[in-house]
Amino acid sequence: MATPPNPNPNPPGPGQAPSPNPPTRSMQGDRVQVFREIVTAIISITILSVTVWMMVNTYQSGRQKMVSDKSDKEQNAADVKAMTDAFGREKDLLLYALALLGTVTGYYLGRVPAELRAQQAQQTANTTQTQLASTQAQLGTATITATQAAAKLTQATAALGTVRSKLALASAPVRGALAAHAMTSPEQQAIVDAENEIEAYFRRQS
Repeated sequence: MATPPNPNPNPPGPGQAPSPNPPTRSMQGDRVQVFREIVTAIISITILSVTVWMMVNTYQSGRQKMVSDKSDKEQNAADVKAMTDAFGREKDLLLYALALLGTVTGYYLGRVPAELRAQQAQQTANTTQTQLASTQAQLGTATITATQAAAKLTQATAALGTVRSKLALASAPVRGALAAHAMTSPEQQAIVDAENEIEAYFRRQS
């Protein structure tokens, strides 16, 4: 049975930060964001243009006098009523258009500070992530250094123990000979001092 290929042939070590996401996702996200911005801008410009046109048209209709040139009173009243109804419908449509324009304006006016806060939060998150990765790398390096120092200390302690054993074996005949003559020479004193220092070191380590 064949083993599946490893998707990450070089996994990060204990002191290394994980690799960032591939740039493909970022590029796709930027394209989607640009598309959304274009669509939103087109809709906003359309709503603004229609609203301005309706405001101008309603203003011009409001400036006109609601009179008719018909000589018949009934026809004259019917024409005036039709003009008044048309102007009322224009005002109603303008109210709906102004509501849409207010929504678009509020969106854009509230979006600028929201985007600034989002950018600041993203920058803070990126800085924190970078500091965390650097701290993890430094911690891994310090751990490796401490392990190496502990290994060297163990080797030095073992070597010192070996020297202590050899010194004890080498000093035994000398001590016997000097004890036979019942005298203390500088050589004996130097050996005794060295053994005392080694014993004091091992007592401190224990």
